[in-house]
Amino acid sequence: MKIFILPTSKKSVAIQKSKTDASTLLGRKIKSIDRTDGAKIRLEDGSWMLLRLSGTEPLLRLYVEAETPAASAKLVREATNWILSS
Repeated sequence: MKIFILPTSKKSVAIQKSKTDASTLLGRKIKSIDRTDGAKIRLEDGSWMLLRLSGTEPLLRLYVEAETPAASAKLVREATNWILSS
């Protein structure tokens, strides 16, 4: 899990990104998106990431799972860059 402290300007960008309805993300096909508890994005390669924005603090929690620790670390880096880009 990675936790971001988001300034107001970045929080609104992160909210919009968590509402994505794209067919691909980070160069991977999206299999499904579950918005029950944040935005859990399942990718076609079996990996997934969950974005959870706090309702009471300026925090975004990012959870990921992939086939290997190296693949998980790469997904964290890619997702971090995507979340923090304007």
